[in-house]
Amino acid sequence: MGLMFKTLARQRLRYKGFMSVFLVLALIVSAASVLMTRLSGDLGQAAIDADMTALLQLFGIVTGIMVIRAVASAVSALILGRFAGRAGYRFRENFAKFFLHKPFATFDGASSGESLSVFSNDLPGAVELVSGGGIRMIADIITLLVSIAYLIYLNWWLTLIFIAAFPVLIIMQSIIAVPIQKKTEAQLGARADINSLATDCFQNMGVITAYSLEKVMTERYSSTFETWINALKSWARSFCSLILAGILASMAPLLIVTAVSAGQVISGNLSFAEWIAFIGLAGEAGGWLMMLSQRQNQVQSSAAGAKRLSEHMSDEMENITAGSKITVSGDIAVSAVGLTFSYGVVSGGGSGTADEGVDGVDSTGQASLSHTDDGSDSSG
Repeated sequence: MGLMFKTLARQRLRYKGFMSVFLVLALIVSAASVLMTRLSGDLGQAAIDADMTALLQLFGIVTGIMVIRAVASAVSALILGRFAGRAGYRFRENFAKFFLHKPFATFDGASSGESLSVFSNDLPGAVELVSGGGIRMIADIITLLVSIAYLIYLNWWLTLIFIAAFPVLIIMQSIIAVPIQKKTEAQLGARADINSLATDCFQNMGVITAYSLEKVMTERYSSTFETWINALKSWARSFCSLILAGILASMAPLLIVTAVSAGQVISGNLSFAEWIAFIGLAGEAGGWLMMLSQRQNQVQSSAAGAKRLSEHMSDEMENITAGSKITVSGDIAVSAVGLTFSYGVVSGGGSGTADEGVDGVDSTGQASLSHTDDGSDSSG
């Protein structure tokens, strides 16, 4: 999260107003989701009791909550999309300014495709970090906290049993995500290298052909491509095995809480409606925990792109606006009336005189400068 706010500050993108509105809307959506889950339990209880009056009332309340949730979700998606578009434009604008103001000496010894590789691969990752992954993770945490708060209200000791395993499982998920994140960064770096090399080679085909560098180019490209393929295979193996282990481990507390809460319903200590709501909210919280390592991986992948973009744009920049410049004083108007061009006899040629003109051609080859009545200069 620290890198996200640093990236926003470095790119001089205003975000406080957008983030405040988005988080309030995320809180509304979370509260509406919790209420709908709670009312689903009441609907089940009313159906068992065959209470049509309660069913109709609950259907009306659920419909109203669904409308509120839909409106809040639509507005949050709209402002998030607008912020993502503004962030993408600002990041590209700042990158272009940096590239144009970069001292020419810093290009010496650097690959000609490096900047293009950063622009096409790392810049979108940085935009995703500040406008997607990072902010969505904050919204997910808000949803989790709201769900846990209502779970405590329903049955505090069952909730404590459920969340007691959270710290251990979060640490385990983080440990699982670390090797995946490192291998993700490695394969993204290898892909950036191959894009940089490809751009460098393919935009200088004339030089490669002229100096017979085809073999060197093929060897460099093949070596870089093989490095990327190996990094991609290593990432895929770690992703499949570690994610599966994390999901299986994260399901354990949910299964325990389901079994214990079902026993409470049988013994009469927990109503059927409360049990449905409790299991539904516990399932959402457990689902967030099961997907935590994948979401961390996505955020870290975007963060890797943002980090490389920040490092690339950390070089010095020339101030091309420094110094003096000519400023125009007064009203100046220049007009050309009857301007003609004439060409004389070509030396050593046998074609004689060729005269061509615009708005009339003369053969004298003379040009005059006159002053018009409106004060402007005219040449003809």
